[in-house]
Amino acid sequence: MSDTPLVCLFLALVLIYVPSTIKAIWINRNVDGGVNNIHPRKQLDLLASWGLRAYGAHQNSLETFPAFVAGIYAAQVQNADETATDVLCILFVVFRVLYIIVYLINTNACMAALRTILFVLSMACVIGLFIAGFVQ
Repeated sequence: MSDTPLVCLFLALVLIYVPSTIKAIWINRNVDGGVNNIHPRKQLDLLASWGLRAYGAHQNSLETFPAFVAGIYAAQVQNADETATDVLCILFVVFRVLYIIVYLINTNACMAALRTILFVLSMACVIGLFIAGFVQ
């Protein structure tokens, strides 16, 4: 059994917090007093530009991660083809990295469309993990 799914799972977990860190940097640069660690959610209404987009990327990452975990679990439990599982896991992480980058620089309809395509591709990888478990 390959370590690739576990490594990709760890990378996907880390990726959840990259946009959150970027959001905190935005707050520190743009909000008087910096991050309010006592009531951090009160500052969400103050977000704008790339700080707001970073928050959106963070939220989306939180939403997609459980599906990725479930997909890996399904593929592993069903002894899915190792190569297929590895490739799907790697592609998921690559699409998520690109998704976050595009989300952060998203300033027009073309970039928004690309962001949507990357989201769909990452979720297609998750669906592929489930399918790989059935097809074995």
